[in-house]
Amino acid sequence: MKKHESLDPFRGREAERYKQPIASREFILEQLSKQAAPLTYSQLVALLQIESQEGRDALRKRLKAMVRDGQVIKNRRAGYVVASELSFIAGRVIGHPEGYGFLVPDEGTKDLYLPFSEMRQVFHGDRVLCRVAGEDAKGRLEGAIVDVLARNTEKLVGKLKHEENIYFVAPENQRITHDIILADKPNRNQVGQWVEVVIIEPPTKRRPPVGRVVETLGRNMDLELATQLVIREYDLPQEWPDSVLKKAERCQKKAKTEVAHARKDLRDKFFVTIDGEDAKDFDDAVYCESQKSGGWQLYVAIADVSYY
Repeated sequence: MKKHESLDPFRGREAERYKQPIASREFILEQLSKQAAPLTYSQLVALLQIESQEGRDALRKRLKAMVRDGQVIKNRRAGYVVASELSFIAGRVIGHPEGYGFLVPDEGTKDLYLPFSEMRQVFHGDRVLCRVAGEDAKGRLEGAIVDVLARNTEKLVGKLKHEENIYFVAPENQRITHDIILADKPNRNQVGQWVEVVIIEPPTKRRPPVGRVVETLGRNMDLELATQLVIREYDLPQEWPDSVLKKAERCQKKAKTEVAHARKDLRDKFFVTIDGEDAKDFDDAVYCESQKSGGWQLYVAIADVSYY
């Protein structure tokens, strides 16, 4: 019997949850607490005597979840240490338009104030490890960033600008106050336009973030551009998955028999819709034709949304 199976007091609970029992979170925390230094994934595998690939994969997933939940910290050397044993606080950064920010701890304790000097190295939404550095002039606990655990921003949108021979993008998101320096010189006609950039170098205390333009979105702020900015800012899906498209192709292309009998087929007539350029729902249409006896006949087609 392996170490994690024989000594883990929560083995029964894990066996009820998983076909292949995994070391419990409590047991992993206990073993890490006994060590004089952080342990890497490979060292934990050896310590817990996990031989199967299935068991190793399960441990990797469990460690990832424990890092996400703030129970353990993974340092830059890929070593794991119990978060509660450090005088450090893990949490998520909330940026403020004026340049400062706050750390919202994973444990739900009081927020830490992050001055501009600390916010220079992170984006809004990043996960970091902080220590309490003292109190500011308003009596708020002030944090100092020890390590950046996870970057939240890979792409962002903003306006491309040119000042003092430097091309940069000013983010649309007001919680991100960094200017993104462009790695490549853009076309001059891109200056003043809204663009999407990919971050190739995150910010540090000594240098600003660096990015590369991946798409030019437009110059004039209209409804379509505003929609595109929101889609990209919040990473909203805008393309249907292949599985959905394939299922749509299999949908019935003709009206059901009972519907066809109850309705008149007017698909040979050239109906038109009268809507603005920014309309998204075309739920009614009209068609008009002259009559041999004189006069006109007007057809008004209304989508039967409740049926379909």
